Amino acid sequence: KAIERNPAVLGGEQTTLKTALMNLVCGYPLTANQKWKLNLAGGRDAYLCLSLHSARPSSRLPRGYICSVFESAFQDAAAFPKKNTIVCFLKTESLADRRGDYHAALNRRLKQLLSETSGIAGISNSFTDLGSAGIAFAQAEAAIDSGMITNPDSELYYFQSYALISMIINSTGSLPAEAYFSERLQDLIRHDKTGPISYLDTLRVFLRSGQSYSKTAEELYIHRSTV
Repeated sequence: KAIERNPAVLGGEQTTLKTALMNLVCGYPLTANQKWKLNLAGGRDAYLCLSLHSARPSSRLPRGYICSVFESAFQDAAAFPKKNTIVCFLKTESLADRRGDYHAALNRRLKQLLSETSGIAGISNSFTDLGSAGIAFAQAEAAIDSGMITNPDSELYYFQSYALISMIINSTGSLPAEAYFSERLQDLIRHDKTGPISYLDTLRVFLRSGQSYSKTAEELYIHRSTV
């Protein structure tokens, strides 16, 4: 109860949110305090994971400097190096417009920063469960790997644009199925956990019937307009 009221009691270098995210990405076990940090921070805000690669290895800037640049550019961002990659987690709320879309503001800021740091970026789907940070990082990495095949001259690679390519290339790979769920499919899954109607079942029948409204209505015993 005390920790929930005052999360600052968990302060300290080894128990920061950044350290917890770093451990998740690297596959290290979490301490009890780090789990508390993730539980307190997750579930309310939407996050993105960015994987930043150097476009010109011969002119690499110090990775610590790049991390500082990204943490200064984005509110509440956490950036850290991982081998030859910079991993950055940031909230989408401060970037969203009136409709809730964050892509325009993110693209504008990223393109400026990437031009200054000679980098390219893979961008995960948005997520609210910080325990899924490892999957989000895998999405960002897969976006770069797949994007470089079809659009080698681009700077930004969103996983949602390359999920199908990645799925086909890595059909026997290690990414779990949920890594390929789009944001709208995740909305359906969240709805079905508490809602009285299973929209996933409706979607499944709709696709199985060749996207026919009439056949879907017939199979679900509902009116076509309801479908």
